[in-house]
Amino acid sequence: MTDAASAPLGALAAATITVPDLDGSITAYSEFLGYGVRERGTVPDSLARSWGAPAAPGHLPPGVAMVSFRCHSLRLGPAPVAPPVRASVLPYAGASSVMVTGRNGERFELIESPSL
Repeated sequence: MTDAASAPLGALAAATITVPDLDGSITAYSEFLGYGVRERGTVPDSLARSWGAPAAPGHLPPGVAMVSFRCHSLRLGPAPVAPPVRASVLPYAGASSVMVTGRNGERFELIESPSL
């Protein structure tokens, strides 16, 4: 059994998906999956750059899909794609995060949550 302090990943913190029809996607995710919008707005430029997605300021390119996991420490994960950043928007609430590349080339984000 793994204790919380040494567990590499915690709960899924967010799923980020860019779509051409935002309102239609929100309706579909609400009706079919029971999900709701927790926050809506633009992505801070520093956060988009840390994801390796420097599109138009505050926006991500079409087709981006990724997941974000909470972790006890950013040092437990793979080498980051870019330096850690802090964001005040949800789900970060001032926490540091990094984008990393998994063993199969997939990218995912780690959000530091020492209280895990």
